[in-house]
Amino acid sequence: MVATGSACLGMTKRNDDDPAPSSLSPDRSASTVAGRPAGGRFSPIARRLALLIALVAVVSLGLLATATLIFASNDVTTLSRQQRQDLASAVVRAVAVGYGEGSSWSNVNLSSPLTLATHAGVAVQVHDASGELVVSGTPAGIRPSSLGPALVLPVVVHGSQVGTVSVRASTIGIGAAGGSLRRALGAGIGWSAALLAVLAVVAGIVFARRITRPVAALTGAAQAMASGDRGARVGDVRATGELADLSRAFDDMADRLEREDELRRVLVADVAHELRTPLAILQAATEAMADGVTEPDAAALASLHDETLRLGRIIEDLEVLASAQAAGLALVLSPVDLALIAGKAADALRPQVDSAGLTLVQQLQPAVVLGDRTRLHQVVTNLLTNAIKFTPAGGCLYITVASLGGAATITVEDTGRGIPEGDFVHIFDRFWRGPAVRTTAGSGIGLAVVQELVRAHNGSITVTSAEEHGTRFVVTLPSA
Repeated sequence: MVATGSACLGMTKRNDDDPAPSSLSPDRSASTVAGRPAGGRFSPIARRLALLIALVAVVSLGLLATATLIFASNDVTTLSRQQRQDLASAVVRAVAVGYGEGSSWSNVNLSSPLTLATHAGVAVQVHDASGELVVSGTPAGIRPSSLGPALVLPVVVHGSQVGTVSVRASTIGIGAAGGSLRRALGAGIGWSAALLAVLAVVAGIVFARRITRPVAALTGAAQAMASGDRGARVGDVRATGELADLSRAFDDMADRLEREDELRRVLVADVAHELRTPLAILQAATEAMADGVTEPDAAALASLHDETLRLGRIIEDLEVLASAQAAGLALVLSPVDLALIAGKAADALRPQVDSAGLTLVQQLQPAVVLGDRTRLHQVVTNLLTNAIKFTPAGGCLYITVASLGGAATITVEDTGRGIPEGDFVHIFDRFWRGPAVRTTAGSGIGLAVVQELVRAHNGSITVTSAEEHGTRFVVTLPSA
């Protein structure tokens, strides 16, 4: 630990009611919603999505209905065939019993099996062993041409085949049952598929509008911004998942763009104001010398030189900010020890610390990171310079370097006047200077440069502050 200046009691303690650390990005401000399509408008993307959903649903239902109808028809056909087989077997058994009782075809009474068959809508023909027709029966009102293919079964009595029975199904009775059942199943499946298709189309329209509403709102806001309306926002689109994230990201981007526009306007005004005074002085002095009103003596030339240096500082500040913003493309990375960098930066600023009547306390532990030595030295220098500027005489400054797990931290703390609550969210804005610090020397880019350089190193910076209790900046970088 190294201390310069008057003695300090130690690190300042944060009060329980101190403000929470500030993140890199300012709080999102309230925004207006502009450029949103009318609520009743059915956007083209919604129409296309609804048609796609409906098409997929209808095709899926059609395939499902076709497959169901095919399998059901096969089952019905199998059932009908089995029923005809069972009926034919019953007729054969009845014929065999009759033949066994009469011992010949001439004495067989086949009225019972014929009645059974005709009532069931089946035509029956009985042939003897030589193929001669013994008896036949056809249901009343049935034309032979309407009968189906014959099912021929042998008549076996005492182990010997004595004849055959031919069974043909008609279009009534059991023969028509299969077709009727298939038609009923087809109608039921068709109507069900049609109803489900209608429901699918309605659901597709509803969900398409709900899904595309955030996209339509986002498109409207983007078009409004492209037309020059910087206040256009997506707003609350009542979406979830990626669409909600996209809407919030767009609004955050719009807030940042609006903030950048405001900062650029302020920057132009500030730079114009800063340039106006030295240029006016230079113009007046040189015109006076040219007109012979004043003599170009040493004092006059020194004044002109001071104004020239002032212009140079303004230009240098602009160059520093541009360099910091491009640091991510120009970093010279190597393993560096933050303790050595912080120590050298503190030693370089020791004369300013002493002249300001402050005490500097260093607590530096080795912490190796992969970074740009020059840029990290600039980060520490800017933080210490900022602390020196806003800490009254007799105060203390603390710089700490530590390594915790996979991260290294640089902490710069002071016992100064702190940051007013209203200025807290603006401390990293470029060229922003609060009312309380307008009279303090500087251009307002030091902390903006620090933030850009920390981001370029894939790190983060947080700040806690309370008025009259000082400010603490913590830079966190990934360890090497």
